[in-house]
Amino acid sequence: MRPSSSCWVRSARGLPGVVEGYGPTRAAEILREVQRRSIAHWLALDDHPSVVDAAREDRHFIACSGRTGVASTDVQQALRQALEALQKGGASLHPQGRTGR
Repeated sequence: MRPSSSCWVRSARGLPGVVEGYGPTRAAEILREVQRRSIAHWLALDDHPSVVDAAREDRHFIACSGRTGVASTDVQQALRQALEALQKGGASLHPQGRTGR
């Protein structure tokens, strides 16, 4: 799995920069990038409200709080479980999403 982001890029000087969104929601942007890049095994960890909603339906999405992010033990557990499922073939990722909020 390789990191991919619809929000952060490197500028010409090598410094991180924010890119304008190009989809109706962050979750839609993520799905578009997954399809565009033909990524078969992926996870999206984000605090955006559209990702929180998407996490309820699709286990590829893991919602987190903007205040705690990956420091939350619930998020760590959700991420651990999702990575284990991906390692086993990803079959259990599709039904029922998860949230670490």
